[in-house]
Amino acid sequence: MFRTPNLQLLSLHVPKTGGTSFRSTLKTIYGEASVARLDVNMRGQVEIDQQAIAPGATILHPVLHGHVKWNQWQELFQASPRTTVITWLRDPVARVTSQYSYLVEVLERELDEPGKGLNILSKLMKTFPEFIRNPAVQNIQSKYFTTLILDRFVDFVGVLEHREADLAKLAQRLSWPHLPTDFQHNKTSRLIEPTPSEIDLIRACNDEDVRLYEQVLEWRAAGRYDA
Repeated sequence: MFRTPNLQLLSLHVPKTGGTSFRSTLKTIYGEASVARLDVNMRGQVEIDQQAIAPGATILHPVLHGHVKWNQWQELFQASPRTTVITWLRDPVARVTSQYSYLVEVLERELDEPGKGLNILSKLMKTFPEFIRNPAVQNIQSKYFTTLILDRFVDFVGVLEHREADLAKLAQRLSWPHLPTDFQHNKTSRLIEPTPSEIDLIRACNDEDVRLYEQVLEWRAAGRYDA
């Protein structure tokens, strides 16, 4: 197992929930050298700042943030019981729309069809409804956490739709010396506007995420994450 003897804060980043921006925010609080990006890649390898590390290595950073599902964290890492665990969730409709919009934007930029005289983007890119129906991109937030895991093991869940207010709550809970700078990275410039039928389709195909998100909203309304 990977040891993390100095770990104070673990921030688990679900894709398209404002995590890249939040990592920059953490660096303004804890310092550049104290915050590392931690990921478990598609092959199951552990990476620090996008570089694979040896199995069983010791990770000395006090703050880790990145794409790690809770079951991966439990299986691969040994953490101190004093570690605070946090994450952010997002309305499933907004998250799926953002993910698709971002992929379209990246493909268009990388292919640069007008500049290269190509005509393959339409062949590569699925339509939005086809993307929504792909099981691989459904219930992504629930693949990171179940309601039970959030309830038992996660100390703070921020809601992206309440980003500013929840950052202030988190700053107070963790006794940060000042309100953090709020960055906006990887923000998709052209968000697709889903139709009513596409919204219904997203909610139907991401029913577990809908339930998870609604539970967190209930906890938030009840003051669970207030200082």
